[in-house]
This record gives sequence, C-alpha cells and structure tokens, in this order.
Amino acid sequence: MAPALLARVHEIALAAFEAISGRDYVRVDMRVDAAGEPYILEVNPNPCIAPVAGVARAAGVAGWSYDEFIRRIVRNAEARGPLSPLARRR
Repeated sequence: MAPALLARVHEIALAAFEAISGRDYVRVDMRVDAAGEPYILEVNPNPCIAPVAGVARAAGVAGWSYDEFIRRIVRNAEARGPLSPLARRR
C-alpha cells in the first residue's frame, strides 16, 4: 500500500474509533475504490478476539503476540478502574 494511502486509511480508522467512542479495540472494515479513495464498510466495536480472528491477526501484523494483544486489552480496562455497581451485578 502506498504511504499516502496507508496514512489516509489510518486517519479514517482513528476517526471512526473516536466517532463511536471506542475503547481498547475495534475493527474498521474498509475498501478502496477504483479512484484510490478508502471508504468504511463497517465499524465493529466488539469484534471476535479469538487468535484466528481478524483483529488478533492485525495485532500480529503490528508485531504483537496474541498474549500481548490480550494483555493490552486487560491493562486498558484495569486503567479505567473498577466496574460500576450496575456492571458488577450482571
């Protein structure tokens, strides 16, 4: 992927993450049209995180092991603090 297109895809993905108030991880599915313009197909705020799933594979492409990917999710959740009383009752 050309560096300019990669930068645009990254920019769009981050904007989508922020638009849905994403936390920890999301999956943003995109395509690039014939003119080279990326567009979003779907934003999934809770995609499957199984080792063979797309988001875990993407973490691998970023250089993270599956264990590191899971540790990062857990650390981010811990940093937000304890669950609210309502969430603990579930």
